[in-house]
Amino acid sequence: LSSSSLDNVLTSKYPTENTWYLYCSTWSLASRTFRVYVNGQQVGTQTTPSGRRLQTGGALTLGNYSPNNGHQFGGMLFNFNMYSKELTATEVAALSSAGFCGEIPEQLEEYRVIKWEDILKLRRSGTVLDIDTRCAAFVELPITRKKLELAVAEKSSLELSLNKTRTDLFKVQERFDSTQEELVATEGELNETRSDLQETKMELRNLTESKCALKKGNLTKWDMFYSPEYFNKTFTRTLYQQLTSTWDSISNRLFGMTITDKVIELIKHLDDDQIDHCEELS
Repeated sequence: LSSSSLDNVLTSKYPTENTWYLYCSTWSLASRTFRVYVNGQQVGTQTTPSGRRLQTGGALTLGNYSPNNGHQFGGMLFNFNMYSKELTATEVAALSSAGFCGEIPEQLEEYRVIKWEDILKLRRSGTVLDIDTRCAAFVELPITRKKLELAVAEKSSLELSLNKTRTDLFKVQERFDSTQEELVATEGELNETRSDLQETKMELRNLTESKCALKKGNLTKWDMFYSPEYFNKTFTRTLYQQLTSTWDSISNRLFGMTITDKVIELIKHLDDDQIDHCEELS
Protein backbone atom coordinates (compact mmCIF):
# COMPACT_ATOMS: atom_id res chain seq x y z
CA LEU A 1 0.00 0.00 0.00
CA SER A 2 1.58 3.26 -1.09
CA SER A 3 -1.16 5.82 -0.70
CA SER A 4 -0.51 8.97 1.29
CA SER A 5 -4.25 9.54 1.71
CA LEU A 6 -4.76 6.14 3.41
CA ASP A 7 -1.61 6.65 5.43
CA ASN A 8 -2.93 9.95 6.69
CA VAL A 9 -6.29 8.43 7.64
CA LEU A 10 -4.69 5.63 9.63
CA THR A 11 -2.11 7.76 11.39
CA SER A 12 -4.43 10.66 12.20
CA LYS A 13 -7.54 8.78 13.26
CA TYR A 14 -6.13 5.85 15.22
CA PRO A 15 -3.05 7.02 17.12
CA THR A 16 -4.17 6.11 20.63
CA GLU A 17 -1.58 4.07 22.51
CA ASN A 18 -2.41 1.00 24.62
CA THR A 19 -5.57 0.46 22.58
CA TRP A 20 -6.28 -2.60 20.47
CA TYR A 21 -7.66 -2.14 16.95
CA LEU A 22 -8.97 -4.67 14.49
CA TYR A 23 -7.23 -3.91 11.21
CA CYS A 24 -8.35 -5.63 8.02
CA SER A 25 -7.37 -5.00 4.40
CA THR A 26 -8.89 -6.75 1.37
CA TRP A 27 -8.06 -6.96 -2.32
CA SER A 28 -8.85 -9.18 -5.29
CA LEU A 29 -7.96 -9.20 -8.97
CA ALA A 30 -11.64 -9.01 -9.87
CA SER A 31 -12.46 -5.91 -7.82
CA ARG A 32 -9.05 -4.18 -8.30
CA THR A 33 -9.90 -2.26 -5.15
CA PHE A 34 -7.82 -2.22 -2.01
CA ARG A 35 -10.05 -1.66 1.01
CA VAL A 36 -8.99 -0.88 4.56
CA TYR A 37 -11.19 -1.52 7.61
CA VAL A 38 -10.60 -0.51 11.22
CA ASN A 39 -12.78 -2.02 13.94
CA GLY A 40 -15.21 -3.31 11.31
CA GLN A 41 -15.67 0.03 9.53
CA GLN A 42 -14.25 0.81 6.08
CA VAL A 43 -11.92 3.81 6.39
CA GLY A 44 -10.48 4.02 2.89
CA THR A 45 -10.03 2.48 -0.56
CA GLN A 46 -7.47 2.50 -3.32
CA THR A 47 -7.90 1.28 -6.90
CA THR A 48 -5.05 -0.85 -8.21
CA PRO A 49 -3.91 -1.07 -11.85
CA SER A 50 -5.74 -3.53 -14.10
CA GLY A 51 -4.12 -6.92 -14.54
CA ARG A 52 -2.01 -6.71 -11.42
CA ARG A 53 -1.43 -10.15 -9.97
CA LEU A 54 0.10 -11.41 -6.74
CA GLN A 55 3.32 -13.30 -7.35
CA THR A 56 4.09 -16.66 -5.77
CA GLY A 57 7.24 -17.69 -3.94
CA GLY A 58 7.51 -14.59 -1.80
CA ALA A 59 8.03 -14.28 1.95
CA LEU A 60 5.59 -13.00 4.54
CA THR A 61 7.22 -10.77 7.13
CA LEU A 62 5.37 -9.67 10.25
CA GLY A 63 6.56 -6.74 12.37
CA ASN A 64 8.89 -5.24 9.78
CA TYR A 65 8.47 -3.45 6.47
CA SER A 66 10.98 -5.81 4.91
CA PRO A 67 13.77 -7.96 6.34
CA ASN A 68 16.64 -6.00 7.85
CA ASN A 69 15.55 -2.54 6.68
CA GLY A 70 15.12 -1.10 10.15
CA HIS A 71 11.42 -0.27 9.92
CA GLN A 72 10.17 -2.41 12.81
CA PHE A 73 6.59 -2.53 14.01
CA GLY A 74 6.48 -0.78 17.38
CA GLY A 75 3.38 -2.34 18.83
CA MET A 76 1.64 -5.60 19.58
CA LEU A 77 0.15 -8.05 17.11
CA PHE A 78 -2.48 -10.69 17.84
CA ASN A 79 -4.60 -13.12 15.86
CA PHE A 80 -3.19 -12.40 12.40
CA ASN A 81 -4.92 -14.45 9.69
CA MET A 82 -4.96 -14.42 5.89
CA TYR A 83 -7.86 -15.61 3.74
CA SER A 84 -8.00 -16.90 0.18
CA LYS A 85 -10.99 -14.71 -0.67
CA GLU A 86 -11.91 -11.04 -0.50
CA LEU A 87 -13.91 -10.60 2.69
CA THR A 88 -17.11 -8.61 2.43
CA ALA A 89 -17.89 -5.62 4.62
CA THR A 90 -20.43 -7.80 6.49
CA GLU A 91 -17.84 -10.49 7.17
CA VAL A 92 -15.30 -7.94 8.40
CA ALA A 93 -17.93 -6.40 10.68
CA ALA A 94 -18.70 -9.88 12.06
CA LEU A 95 -15.02 -10.43 12.88
CA SER A 96 -14.96 -7.11 14.71
CA SER A 97 -18.19 -7.81 16.59
CA ALA A 98 -16.81 -11.17 17.79
CA GLY A 99 -14.41 -9.25 20.02
CA PHE A 100 -10.75 -9.47 20.86
CA CYS A 101 -10.86 -13.19 21.67
CA GLY A 102 -13.65 -14.01 19.24
CA GLU A 103 -13.73 -17.23 17.29
CA ILE A 104 -13.33 -17.26 13.50
CA PRO A 105 -16.81 -17.76 11.95
CA GLU A 106 -17.29 -21.26 10.64
CA GLN A 107 -18.13 -20.05 7.11
CA LEU A 108 -14.72 -18.34 6.89
CA GLU A 109 -12.65 -21.13 8.37
CA GLU A 110 -12.23 -22.96 5.04
CA TYR A 111 -10.69 -19.81 3.48
CA ARG A 112 -8.15 -19.22 6.28
CA VAL A 113 -4.85 -20.15 4.60
CA ILE A 114 -2.48 -18.52 7.11
CA LYS A 115 -3.48 -19.12 10.71
CA TRP A 116 -2.35 -17.32 13.84
CA GLU A 117 -1.96 -20.54 15.80
CA ASP A 118 0.44 -21.81 13.11
CA ILE A 119 2.42 -18.56 13.14
CA LEU A 120 3.06 -18.96 16.86
CA LYS A 121 4.88 -22.22 16.13
CA LEU A 122 7.34 -20.67 13.64
CA ARG A 123 10.89 -19.51 14.33
CA ARG A 124 11.21 -15.81 15.12
CA SER A 125 14.04 -13.30 14.71
CA GLY A 126 14.69 -9.92 16.24
CA THR A 127 13.29 -8.71 19.50
CA VAL A 128 9.94 -10.43 19.93
CA LEU A 129 8.19 -10.68 23.29
CA ASP A 130 5.24 -12.89 24.14
CA ILE A 131 2.51 -11.18 26.13
CA ASP A 132 -0.51 -12.51 28.00
CA THR A 133 -3.56 -11.55 25.95
CA ARG A 134 -5.84 -13.47 28.33
CA CYS A 135 -6.97 -15.46 25.31
CA ALA A 136 -4.85 -18.55 25.95
CA ALA A 137 -7.82 -20.73 25.15
CA PHE A 138 -8.25 -19.16 21.70
CA VAL A 139 -6.69 -22.07 19.84
CA GLU A 140 -8.63 -24.58 21.94
CA LEU A 141 -11.95 -22.79 21.53
CA PRO A 142 -13.00 -24.56 18.30
CA ILE A 143 -12.13 -27.89 19.86
CA THR A 144 -14.02 -27.00 23.02
CA ARG A 145 -17.04 -25.93 20.99
CA LYS A 146 -16.91 -29.18 19.02
CA LYS A 147 -16.78 -31.16 22.24
CA LEU A 148 -19.71 -29.13 23.53
CA GLU A 149 -21.70 -29.82 20.37
CA LEU A 150 -20.94 -33.53 20.69
CA ALA A 151 -21.98 -33.45 24.35
CA VAL A 152 -25.24 -31.69 23.44
CA ALA A 153 -25.89 -34.24 20.68
CA GLU A 154 -25.15 -37.10 23.08
CA LYS A 155 -27.43 -35.51 25.68
CA SER A 156 -30.24 -35.28 23.09
CA SER A 157 -29.68 -38.92 22.14
CA LEU A 158 -29.78 -39.98 25.80
CA GLU A 159 -32.98 -37.97 26.33
CA LEU A 160 -34.60 -39.70 23.35
CA SER A 161 -33.49 -43.08 24.71
CA LEU A 162 -34.77 -42.15 28.17
CA ASN A 163 -38.14 -41.05 26.77
CA LYS A 164 -38.43 -44.33 24.86
CA THR A 165 -37.57 -46.24 28.03
CA ARG A 166 -40.25 -44.27 29.92
CA THR A 167 -42.78 -45.09 27.19
CA ASP A 168 -41.86 -48.80 27.37
CA LEU A 169 -42.17 -48.72 31.17
CA PHE A 170 -45.62 -47.10 30.92
CA LYS A 171 -46.69 -49.87 28.54
CA VAL A 172 -45.33 -52.54 30.90
CA GLN A 173 -47.16 -50.85 33.80
CA GLU A 174 -50.40 -50.84 31.81
CA ARG A 175 -49.98 -54.53 31.00
CA PHE A 176 -49.19 -55.24 34.66
CA ASP A 177 -52.29 -53.34 35.83
CA SER A 178 -54.42 -55.16 33.26
CA THR A 179 -53.00 -58.50 34.42
CA GLN A 180 -53.72 -57.57 38.05
CA GLU A 181 -57.33 -56.81 37.16
CA GLU A 182 -57.60 -60.11 35.34
CA LEU A 183 -56.12 -61.92 38.35
CA VAL A 184 -58.64 -60.25 40.66
CA ALA A 185 -61.48 -61.25 38.34
CA THR A 186 -60.08 -64.78 38.08
CA GLU A 187 -59.80 -65.00 41.87
CA GLY A 188 -63.45 -63.97 42.18
CA GLU A 189 -64.46 -66.62 39.67
CA LEU A 190 -62.30 -69.15 41.52
CA ASN A 191 -64.01 -68.32 44.80
CA GLU A 192 -67.40 -68.76 43.14
CA THR A 193 -66.21 -72.08 41.73
CA ARG A 194 -65.02 -73.13 45.19
CA SER A 195 -68.43 -72.24 46.59
CA ASP A 196 -70.16 -74.18 43.83
CA LEU A 197 -67.86 -77.13 44.43
CA GLN A 198 -68.61 -76.99 48.15
CA GLU A 199 -72.32 -77.02 47.46
CA THR A 200 -71.91 -79.86 44.98
CA LYS A 201 -69.79 -81.75 47.49
CA MET A 202 -72.47 -81.28 50.12
CA GLU A 203 -75.17 -82.44 47.73
CA LEU A 204 -73.04 -85.43 46.78
CA ARG A 205 -72.50 -86.22 50.45
CA ASN A 206 -76.21 -86.03 51.11
CA LEU A 207 -76.99 -88.25 48.16
CA THR A 208 -74.32 -90.69 49.26
CA GLU A 209 -75.76 -90.66 52.76
CA SER A 210 -79.23 -91.36 51.39
CA LYS A 211 -77.94 -94.20 49.25
CA CYS A 212 -76.10 -95.57 52.26
CA ALA A 213 -79.24 -95.41 54.37
CA LEU A 214 -81.29 -96.99 51.60
CA LYS A 215 -78.72 -99.77 51.27
CA LYS A 216 -78.98 -100.49 55.01
CA GLY A 217 -82.72 -100.33 54.89
CA ASN A 218 -82.71 -97.29 57.18
CA LEU A 219 -84.06 -94.68 54.72
CA THR A 220 -86.94 -92.70 56.19
CA LYS A 221 -89.45 -90.38 54.66
CA TRP A 222 -87.42 -87.41 55.96
CA ASP A 223 -84.31 -88.39 53.98
CA MET A 224 -85.95 -87.02 50.88
CA PHE A 225 -84.90 -83.57 52.15
CA TYR A 226 -81.29 -84.42 51.29
CA SER A 227 -82.12 -84.25 47.59
CA PRO A 228 -81.09 -81.05 45.72
CA GLU A 229 -84.76 -80.21 45.28
CA TYR A 230 -85.12 -79.43 49.01
CA PHE A 231 -81.70 -79.26 50.65
CA ASN A 232 -80.61 -75.75 51.73
CA LYS A 233 -83.95 -74.43 50.54
CA THR A 234 -86.66 -72.73 52.62
CA PHE A 235 -89.50 -74.90 53.80
CA THR A 236 -92.25 -73.22 51.77
CA ARG A 237 -95.99 -73.09 52.22
CA THR A 238 -96.49 -75.25 49.11
CA LEU A 239 -94.25 -77.96 50.54
CA TYR A 240 -95.99 -77.61 53.87
CA GLN A 241 -99.35 -78.20 52.22
CA GLN A 242 -98.04 -81.23 50.33
CA LEU A 243 -96.64 -82.85 53.47
CA THR A 244 -99.49 -82.07 55.85
CA SER A 245 -101.90 -83.81 53.49
CA THR A 246 -99.99 -87.06 53.68
CA TRP A 247 -97.61 -86.91 56.66
CA ASP A 248 -97.96 -86.19 60.32
CA SER A 249 -97.97 -82.90 62.22
CA ILE A 250 -94.14 -82.56 62.40
CA SER A 251 -94.24 -80.64 59.14
CA ASN A 252 -96.10 -77.87 61.03
CA ARG A 253 -92.87 -77.12 62.88
CA LEU A 254 -90.79 -76.81 59.72
CA PHE A 255 -92.63 -73.94 58.05
CA GLY A 256 -90.26 -71.03 57.24
CA MET A 257 -87.08 -72.90 58.23
CA THR A 258 -84.09 -73.63 55.96
CA ILE A 259 -83.66 -77.34 55.43
CA THR A 260 -80.18 -78.26 56.70
CA ASP A 261 -78.46 -81.33 58.10
CA LYS A 262 -79.32 -80.37 61.65
CA VAL A 263 -82.99 -79.74 60.83
CA ILE A 264 -83.31 -83.06 59.03
CA GLU A 265 -81.65 -84.96 61.88
CA LEU A 266 -83.80 -83.14 64.42
CA ILE A 267 -87.11 -84.03 62.77
CA LYS A 268 -85.93 -87.60 62.26
CA HIS A 269 -85.18 -87.74 65.98
CA LEU A 270 -88.62 -86.33 66.78
CA ASP A 271 -90.13 -88.98 64.54
CA ASP A 272 -88.22 -91.72 66.40
CA ASP A 273 -87.00 -92.97 63.07
CA GLN A 274 -83.24 -92.25 63.19
CA ILE A 275 -80.89 -94.14 60.93
CA ASP A 276 -77.67 -95.72 62.04
CA HIS A 277 -74.42 -94.00 61.22
CA CYS A 278 -73.14 -95.11 57.81
CA GLU A 279 -69.52 -96.19 58.15
CA GLU A 280 -68.97 -95.79 54.44
CA LEU A 281 -69.30 -91.99 54.62
CA SER A 282 -66.07 -89.94 54.72
